[in-house]
Amino acid sequence: CFILNTGKVGGEDRGQKITHKDSLKILEMIAKDKIGWKKDEFWGYEVPVEIPGVDLKRFDLSNYYPEEQVQVLSADLKQERLEWLSQFRSLSRDVITAIAP
Repeated sequence: CFILNTGKVGGEDRGQKITHKDSLKILEMIAKDKIGWKKDEFWGYEVPVEIPGVDLKRFDLSNYYPEEQVQVLSADLKQERLEWLSQFRSLSRDVITAIAP
């Protein structure tokens, strides 16, 4: 299972848009099993560290925010996701555990 972000990384004013070209290249490399992965310690799942044809530096949050702000934004986003998912009473507990182990 894969999660593919869309929109922007780094905020509206100075962030980088994840383009259709980016998304297509990412999906192509997933299908070809050509992506290098590492586990993200905060989120608990794997994130790409290398995708042929995609400059991942454009999506590095440290290019847009100081580390302390990255931590705050990540914690806020995690809380928002958990609150949103709480409306789905029959949702498997495994989904919640994947977000907040």
